[in-house]
Amino acid sequence: MITTFNDIISKFKSFTEAHLQINDFGWGKPESIQLKERLTPMVWLHPVPGSINGNITTLRFDMYVLSQMEQDYSNLGTIFNDTLIIGNDTVANFWQDPDEEFGFTLNDERVNVTPFEGNFDILAAGWIFNIEITMVTTVCSVPTV
Repeated sequence: MITTFNDIISKFKSFTEAHLQINDFGWGKPESIQLKERLTPMVWLHPVPGSINGNITTLRFDMYVLSQMEQDYSNLGTIFNDTLIIGNDTVANFWQDPDEEFGFTLNDERVNVTPFEGNFDILAAGWIFNIEITMVTTVCSVPTV
């Protein structure tokens, strides 16, 4: 089975839709996040540089797990707590049954997490999980005549 970028996005989207604490999912540049139009907490995947080594493709993402913050920062501790749990749930889900179910493996040895507070179109906070996904690719998967 050949796994594609779209397959990875689809698997993360499916997981977030099934998770009772996650209210939305998206992907792209963090500057594209429009929280006024979304429900939080949410998961956002930002593709960052990856690599190809032979038939192994490694894709990297900054996975934002974020929620709307009160103007007085009064819910910052709760946001850090809850979004860390949600991010851990998300990462653990893709560690549990790699390759067979998903068609890719999430590297469980190197997941760095960084707290953040920022202003998108509204004030938000959460964690950025630096995740790395590996998958086997074929030499040529483009259809030929």
